[in-house]
Amino acid sequence: MSQAITYNELHAEVCRLANVLKRHGVRKGDVVCMYMPMTPYAVYTMLACARIGAVHSIVFAGFSADALCQRIVNSNATTLITADEGVRAGRTTPLRATAAAALAGCPGQVRNVIVQERTGAPAGTHPDDIHLQSAMALERPVCPAETMAAEDALFLLYTSGSTGEPKGLTHTTGGYLA
Repeated sequence: MSQAITYNELHAEVCRLANVLKRHGVRKGDVVCMYMPMTPYAVYTMLACARIGAVHSIVFAGFSADALCQRIVNSNATTLITADEGVRAGRTTPLRATAAAALAGCPGQVRNVIVQERTGAPAGTHPDDIHLQSAMALERPVCPAETMAAEDALFLLYTSGSTGEPKGLTHTTGGYLA
């Protein structure tokens, strides 16, 4: 399945999502962990984080709850963005359920769980979740960009490493652009 998105539509959606993050306390330098399927919302999330100066950390949606928990703890993430389920090769993956198991391993670490409703699975969300599309619909499509220095963190990229523990690499704003 493909979807055409204009640059103007992309900008508006990124600003809406940036405003959702700001409304829920995400500020410059905070880490947002992404455990999402490959949808436009993943791109919106990365760009929204960059827009407000938050650092994003992408965790592959096929990773286990333990791997997700390790990366949440290691990055000191305070917000998790996920989906009810992912769809890949015709099969669904229970992302929110896996995220719940991961969060049980690091209680109190994550303040906000924002969930994209991808499939509408009835067990795909929890009562305290922020519903991504509903929250975005309430926001304005305008969000001023945060001023960033060249050495400010842009995103964290984890490798599995030879020790079995994830190793996070910080990519800076200026370094990545160059």
